[in-house]
Amino acid sequence: MKPASPLWLLLFFAASLHCLVDLVAGSLSPLWPLMDGHFRLAAWQGAGLFFVWQMTTSLSQFLFGVWGDRFNSRWLLWVGPLAAILCLGSIGLTTSPILLAQLLVIAGLGIAAFHPEGAALAGNCVPENRSRAMSIFTTGGFIGQSIGPYCSGNIVEWLGMKGLAWGILFGISALLLLVPLRYFATSGSSFATKK
Repeated sequence: MKPASPLWLLLFFAASLHCLVDLVAGSLSPLWPLMDGHFRLAAWQGAGLFFVWQMTTSLSQFLFGVWGDRFNSRWLLWVGPLAAILCLGSIGLTTSPILLAQLLVIAGLGIAAFHPEGAALAGNCVPENRSRAMSIFTTGGFIGQSIGPYCSGNIVEWLGMKGLAWGILFGISALLLLVPLRYFATSGSSFATKK
């Protein structure tokens, strides 16, 4: 794969989107103790919500992978991150534990929906060097995981839980910046028509 090839740009797109998704997902890490107070949760309720979050973001990836093998699901590359951005950015705008649970489930499903499609896209960019492509894709996610807690922790310390709503503006702006890269990398390529 040549560094300037469209497939290299597509791999960069997949890794960048993975960075954004894991940044959004990682933003919850420092907030769990604060959510108990903000939402007036008993200890068992906070633990239950954490369990639901972890299961939603992890186990449902298998179901989305099965779905992706059977149907055209490239649209999940966009819808998954968008759902996560909107829902996690909204958790500070409510004090309802039931609404919090719903936002966490939808955000978790969005995060889970992205990963199989993103990984398949990254691997297909360079099938002859799939391990290298997957390491680049994975690195994007790890970078996002390291940035997310730092950003959300500082925002909440400065603006309170309602400050998380600024993440919606940031996240949608980042998605819009990635749109041209995705379509520039696939324009005129037979790869654009696959799946």
